[in-house]
Amino acid sequence: MYLFLLAISMVLALAFLRGLSAAVFSVSLPFLNIYFFGSGYNMGSVGLMTGISTFIGAIARIPSGFLSDKVGTRRILLLGIVMRSFALLSVALLIHFSAHLIYFQIPLILNSFGFSLIVTSSNTIISHLDEEKKPYVLSIVRVGINIGFSLGPILGGFVSEFSFSLLFFISSLLSFLLIFCLIPLRKVDLENFSKKSLSGEKDPRQLSELKKSFIVEMFSPISDTFFIPFFVSLFFSFLVVSQFLNSFPVYASSIGFSNREIGYFFTINGLFVVLFQIPLVNFILRRMIKKKQDKLKAMCAGIILYFTAFNLFAVYKSFFWLAFCVIILTFGEIIFMTFSSIIVMDESPEKKKGLYLGFSEFVETVGWSVGKYFGGSMFDMFKNSPSEFWLFTSSPLFLAIIFSFIFYTKLVGEKNQIL
Repeated sequence: MYLFLLAISMVLALAFLRGLSAAVFSVSLPFLNIYFFGSGYNMGSVGLMTGISTFIGAIARIPSGFLSDKVGTRRILLLGIVMRSFALLSVALLIHFSAHLIYFQIPLILNSFGFSLIVTSSNTIISHLDEEKKPYVLSIVRVGINIGFSLGPILGGFVSEFSFSLLFFISSLLSFLLIFCLIPLRKVDLENFSKKSLSGEKDPRQLSELKKSFIVEMFSPISDTFFIPFFVSLFFSFLVVSQFLNSFPVYASSIGFSNREIGYFFTINGLFVVLFQIPLVNFILRRMIKKKQDKLKAMCAGIILYFTAFNLFAVYKSFFWLAFCVIILTFGEIIFMTFSSIIVMDESPEKKKGLYLGFSEFVETVGWSVGKYFGGSMFDMFKNSPSEFWLFTSSPLFLAIIFSFIFYTKLVGEKNQIL
């Protein structure tokens, strides 16, 4: 009973931590591109700058997953929280003093780096849970994320109408509050969720061994031919998935929607995840998932829904139509995000789950960072032709499906070898 309560407290603490972290993101960052757009900057340049920051932040995913098993997830979480709070405060000051675009680069890098540490270290805890518990725990955490994600844009859209600087100052304060979410995690014995216990011994050889192990293991997933097609599929998927947070706000602003209305779109997205995340995932698990290959099929169904929603954005320009498209996209998000994470958690080597999870998130974030430049360039090229813009911007999803099929054949082949 005591261990059960500890597990529940860990899940709730993670859900609240990730929810508040999502609120920090949605309060401010979706509106940053709007600030740059309104300041007259070329969106290709903006996409390149934010893409660079996201790429550097992606590098943090690998050591975060690795070190979470070695030195403890709470330390990595604390580092990410402090780093991110400082970065958002710096952005607020730069906006207040109307600094040039180039001065935003370092704070955005720190923000992306800190965000990566928070996400990967918290996901590492989930990756060591029993296989049947992962989907449900992940769903609870995602509900927490999307409660924050749905509430944030309401505040962000309202405050941005008055001051972008104040918006990022509030985000910095909210980020600092994440520290208090670590308190419940002190009571959780992370050894129950990790195969690698954290020893309290201070062996002077430990640091040297850690360095050697880090150098050898950090990029070992690259040589895993079994997972390479899946990693490539994730890259192309997130190249397009990122457009909802990057290109969509700019597109909606360019066709006449206010910042407040754009905030409502993100609120709809978050609320529908909160409402349907658990029941939809539960329905798929009970009715459609009979073998592990079915999880990949579910992920591909999510990709198809993404493609459909993005291309429907160009059909009409009314608020209710875009809201309808966002709902379709949200169902794709629920299915794709959940089952892509579960596949990595289930199929990765038992002793390297943190590392593989970190590497998969690295691939996702690289796709996200390249997607920012890709989406910005596509917008500059096709901003007067919405249908062409969304078609070309979502086209990499075809490649994602192809590489998912290649990975599917490997899953089937692995099963046949076992039989």
